[in-house]
Amino acid sequence: MSPEKDTPNDFLGLKAQRETLRLTLQDISGLTRISLVNLEAIENGAFCHLPAPIYSKNFIKSYARELNLDSKPILDSYEAYLTSLQTIQAPLPEMEPPPEPLIRRIAPYKVSIAAASIIIAVIVVTLIIFQRREPVPSVVAPPPAIIPAAPQPAVSAPENPVQQAVPAKTVGKPAGEATDPPPPQKSVAAVNIPPGHLPLVEKKAPAVASSSGADLLVIKATEEAWLRIRIDQNQPFQVLLKPGEEIKRTGTGFELDIGNAGGIRMQFKGKTVENLGKSGEVIHLQLP
Repeated sequence: MSPEKDTPNDFLGLKAQRETLRLTLQDISGLTRISLVNLEAIENGAFCHLPAPIYSKNFIKSYARELNLDSKPILDSYEAYLTSLQTIQAPLPEMEPPPEPLIRRIAPYKVSIAAASIIIAVIVVTLIIFQRREPVPSVVAPPPAIIPAAPQPAVSAPENPVQQAVPAKTVGKPAGEATDPPPPQKSVAAVNIPPGHLPLVEKKAPAVASSSGADLLVIKATEEAWLRIRIDQNQPFQVLLKPGEEIKRTGTGFELDIGNAGGIRMQFKGKTVENLGKSGEVIHLQLP
């Protein structure tokens, strides 16, 4: 039985056109290299037997070209067929998965809560250990503000009483005899120190070999430090050093009140003074 028999209808007059041209399906298959099954499906409008659309559309165009026909009506029918398939084969609504057991739903939350609890516990323990290791600083009152002493002209004694007494010693000496100058005397001024925090520790600086003349004292701050300095029995003065600042003074003797012994570095006569104290410690120091 030939493939062109038993056709239920003449789809779009394709078969009649082929017969008018005196062509068989075998002839068209030889010209287009399209199988007889696909040619028969196109001619009968049985698009369900055709392969994927990308191949079927090329088959339809080749078939129509051999019959000297416009392929558009056939392609339109094929597109309508594809559209009907999309409507028929609409995806069914997805079935919702069954709910997970209550134990499985609770388990992740338990794991998260346990992990968070462990992290918090580690942080708390670390803070406690750190606070125990950290030294407790001494409670030290803030250093008093630097207040200049008010001048007291009526109370203060003459600056150099020894020099004022010199004329009395030279009376009665023969004329022309050289008068020895009096030895220089250090003036003793009244100490006027503003009330402040008393030193907690009194230290004696390490002995340093003395030399003739004034000695150089260099103080450099590594932390903020308050100092009260008295040089050669003169009027004491106060200073507040910031980190990195330093002062230099010369004299034969120094008395120092230091509000932060661990926050300064000191050199006296070119040598470093060691073991001044801890940070925040208040000391009294005498040099040499």
